This record gives sequence, structure tokens and C-alpha cells, in this order.
Amino acid sequence: MLTHARPDLLRYGATLPVGTVDPLCGLWGEASSLVFSRPFAVDEHGALRPDLVGEHAIDGLRHWLRPRPGVLWHDGEPLTVDDLALSLRLVTDPQYRGAFKQHIGGVVDVQVDGDAVVVELERPQPGLLHALAKTCVVPAHRFTPERLAAGDLDREPVGTGPYRLVVRSSRVCRLSRHEAFHGGPGAIAEIDMIEVADDEERAGALVSGELDLAQIKAQHVAWVSGTPGLRVHPIQTRVWRALTFNLSHPLLRDPAVRRGLSQLIDREEIVARALGGHGRPQFYPAPPSSWASPPAPPVTGRDVGFATLRSAGCERNVEGVWSRDGAELALTLAYLRTETFRAVASEVIAEQLTRCGVPVSLVPITWEQYRAMDSTGLRGSEFDGIVVGWSGGVDPYENLAVRYSSTGAYNRDGYHDDEVDALLDQAVASADRKHATALYHRVLEITHRDSIMAPLVNPEYLFAARDDLTGFEDFEVDSFYEFPQYAHRIRRTAPR
Repeated sequence: MLTHARPDLLRYGATLPVGTVDPLCGLWGEASSLVFSRPFAVDEHGALRPDLVGEHAIDGLRHWLRPRPGVLWHDGEPLTVDDLALSLRLVTDPQYRGAFKQHIGGVVDVQVDGDAVVVELERPQPGLLHALAKTCVVPAHRFTPERLAAGDLDREPVGTGPYRLVVRSSRVCRLSRHEAFHGGPGAIAEIDMIEVADDEERAGALVSGELDLAQIKAQHVAWVSGTPGLRVHPIQTRVWRALTFNLSHPLLRDPAVRRGLSQLIDREEIVARALGGHGRPQFYPAPPSSWASPPAPPVTGRDVGFATLRSAGCERNVEGVWSRDGAELALTLAYLRTETFRAVASEVIAEQLTRCGVPVSLVPITWEQYRAMDSTGLRGSEFDGIVVGWSGGVDPYENLAVRYSSTGAYNRDGYHDDEVDALLDQAVASADRKHATALYHRVLEITHRDSIMAPLVNPEYLFAARDDLTGFEDFEVDSFYEFPQYAHRIRRTAPR
């Protein structure tokens, strides 16, 4: 049985870099989810709830937000209305767009009125609170917008989260329990967040006893679960994976070609081989559990895919390869070399498409190369596609607008459709769930028609933990890197 010399220390295997913890200029990660809090939060069962907001009221186009009383920053200062106001201005004021990762449009003004922040909107936004569940709240008594835009939050990561950063190196963060945390102090005093990007290495570190808790992949379940003292916990998610296409490819500029390729992909095989059965096929860019997801998938398969390619003017040449006007439909797909699912899923897709007359070559890339694509997408790259992962969120607008609206933050390749923009605006403003559902269904029909990406699967996450750890088993998460925000609930029991 595994032993541990320090029951008050949790050694967590992080999959993402821990050298930076700034979710304003960068992305939310495993370490930042421990350090910082948000105005609202999606809890471990998928319900939206207030976090740093104590009271919320709506008066027409105005939202009144009062800070939660009794919240203390890691430096001991109280949370104030000025902290909320600064944080909301950073993500809503057009002058800061581009300086910070998140931007919430349609906000006319953010002002302090007594003990409340008043957010005035151009139009109703039922999805506003879900967007605020992605917003990092920062201390106004320590920072100006200029300092935050310069990355100073990463140099002084003072938050209100369940753990505070004590010391870090390029690959390890030591975090200590925030005794005054508004959700109650954590049961475990300290967390060492240790970056182990490679999936096999991370599983090996669990087996060897170097880690206590980490995400693993289906390919390592037998190895890990066969180790005395370790247990594997499936965690439900709202995450989805997709093959995104390079829209500058001569043939991939045609939506019918992209749609035909999507129809040729056997998602059941990807679930079986890449996820080990721990997930569900996904055909639309909305998780199957979403209320906006259509009840039935679109028609797919070899016959319909071939018919779609022929409708786009493609024919199979004497070698059996699809081509149009003399140009062969051959693809080069990149995949993240350290992430097992993306590697295996890419291999499965390559096999499937090659059997169907679309030759595919695969090129492994590093995390640094993958991150470099974050701001530009595949435009100008040598790659025709890559398997990516998305957080589906609880709110359909939040999930769809960032990828398919003309101004979406993750619309990297310049996709534009006037009808999609109008439908999204109507759906987010609709207070009638039935009407909004119909609008989102139409959006999803168009996204399938245009297929700028091919949704693949909705995975379960698999976390392996020492069998004396409990408190996290019945969770549903939006992303693996947000799982640690509930670390204060993890506790140790007598070994089983």
C-alpha cells in the first residue's frame, strides 16, 4: 500500500504549465483556479451560484451587484465594491479589449453606486451571469488596469481563493490553505501542484507514489487501478473535443468539403479507442447534456459523406483519392504529442479518412507550438487541421458565441455568418426557454452545414487518487483545470 509522510500535504499532478497563474492576461489553469475567485461560479453539480457577489438584482437593463460580506484577500484586506468594479471594467470596457483574455460585449457602463456595482447593458443578456463565472476578480487596492495589462497579477498573485501561492518554480507551485476562505478553510493544509504534462509520466508518478491525485487517460486505467492504494474516479463533464479545419486550405474553404469530411468520421470508434468507452459521441458544438443540444444527431456515415463530397464537385481519381480540379484532398493534421486522447483520436481519424480516400499525415507538436496557435488558429500554418478541446459551459450562448459569432474570442479563422450572429443575439436576449431552444437549434444546424470544425466526443474525465482521499467523487466539471477550485473539499480518511 502507498504511504505518505505528510497527511497535511496533497501532491497534485497538473497537466498545464504552473509557471504562470494569471487568468486575466492568460488562461484559467489548475493553479489559478485555486488562487482566484469569480463573481459567480458554476458549482460541482453544474448549477450557477453567487461566489464573490453577495446580492444581485436586475432593474431593466441594469444589474446591481453587491460584494459578498466577510470575504478577505490573501493579504488580509476585505473584498470591496471597488474590487468588483475594477474587475468588471477590465472585461467589459472596449479600451481593454485585447489586453485581457476575456471580453464581455454589450455593456454600456460599469459604475459604483454606494455599496453596489451597477452594470448597464445595451440589451438584455440572460447569459451575463454565466459569463461572469469566467471573470477573475482582482484587488483594486493593489493594482491599476495598466499594471494588470502589464502582467503584474502573475508577479503578485493575490486572490480570495481557497489556497494562496507561497512559492513556485517553473514546474512546481506550493500553495497554502487560506484560513479565511469564504467557502470554509480546506481540510488539507498545503498543496504542491506539480506540472507533469505527459500523460504516461503523470500516470507513472501516481503509481510510484510521487503524486496523490491527478487526471489520467483511459489508456492508463488498468495500470493505475491495478496499483494497491489507488482508485480511479470518473467525473462527468461539459467538455467537448473537435477536429478544427484550416479554412485557408484550397479545398477546405468549401463548407461542403468540410461537412463531407465530418460525416465520414466514426465517432463511436473514437469513443471506444481514444476514450476507452469513457464518453459519448458528439455531433454538434454543444455538449449532449446541454438544453440547447438537438435531440437527434445529423445523418453521418460513408455513404452520406461520399454524396456530400460529390456535391462539392469532388471525385475519386484512379488511385481512389478524392480530388477536385486536379487537386487531391490530402490533409496534414497536427496533434499535441503529450496528450494521449488527441494523439489516439488523431490516429483514428487518419485511419478512417485514409480508408475513405482522403490521405492523412500526422505531425506531433509541442505544448509551446499548440499555445502559439491560440491567438491565430491554423491560418498561415502548415497544418490542415488539429484536434482541440473546448469547455462547453452551462450557458449555450457562452459556448457558441465565442467560437461562431463574427467577434467571438475563439473565432480564430475569421468565420462569419450574418444569420448566426443574428440568431445568437436573439437567443441570448430571449427569456423564453422554448423560443431560445429553437433559435439555438437553428444555429447548430448552420454550424453543421458549414462545419468549420467537426465535433467529436464529450469525454468523461478520469482522476486517480490515493484511496484515503475523498470529497470530490460526485462532481461534474466544465474543464479539468477548474477541478482544483474545489480542492478545499478534499480530505483524508482512513485508508480503505
